[in-house]
Amino acid sequence: MLKKLVFPLTFILLSALVSAEIGLVSPVEYKASHQETVALGSLQAGETLELIVSRSTGPESVPWKQAIVEPRFLPVGWRAEDSGLVGKNFLVKIFVPLTALPGEYSFRVKLLSGSEDYSNEVFDALIQVERGLVKANIANLKRLTAQDQPVSFKLSLLNDSIAVHSVSVESTLGLNWFKPVQLSLKPRSTLDYTLTVHPVVASRAPFSFSVRSLVSSQPVNRFDAVLEVRPTLQGKLEAASYGFPFYTYSLAPFYFLNALLAPFLP
Repeated sequence: MLKKLVFPLTFILLSALVSAEIGLVSPVEYKASHQETVALGSLQAGETLELIVSRSTGPESVPWKQAIVEPRFLPVGWRAEDSGLVGKNFLVKIFVPLTALPGEYSFRVKLLSGSEDYSNEVFDALIQVERGLVKANIANLKRLTAQDQPVSFKLSLLNDSIAVHSVSVESTLGLNWFKPVQLSLKPRSTLDYTLTVHPVVASRAPFSFSVRSLVSSQPVNRFDAVLEVRPTLQGKLEAASYGFPFYTYSLAPFYFLNALLAPFLP
């Protein structure tokens, strides 16, 4: 008779610990169940994944106490950091080392229950480490302009990673022509940015733009360009005034005539 009572009581106690859903917010929106494997997407070596989990999920909006990555389930060389509660969500950062080779990796995330009526829940996160997820393009690289007239180049960037990625845009021009810029790309996003060159000398100026990853220091792409910079009337007049100390003022009309005709001559 005692054995018959023990089994129902044990079943009732175990069933009292109700399972709750795990609400993933980023990098994917998904309701995960206990011990489920969830594919998060792809990133590059050296990047930092920000995993965001809702604090209150499940049919009764169970408040989780904490979200952690279990260290013993992390790949070798990887590191996780619990950033605690940010707003209404938990933030956990996963740092992928630069030495990580392309391939499939997984780690386990654990949600600690804030209620005695609910058990702790875990799920396995699956990600792909890949190369070349950041792409860049610049169109119309051969331009004709006038001295001291700014020239704009449209840079298009694509980040296919589930992590933030930063790049630097540099050129072989002098800093008085073009100053390097640093840009941050949100996960799975595109960005259009205007690169402005300031030609200060009339000449034919071959040069190149370089887009470099600030995460790995590796080049993303290189673009060869050419600027045909024509002299302006003001530039010609300035050149004439600079020559006056070495010539007589009687030659001034010829300098000004040359300045007026220069834009129309080959």
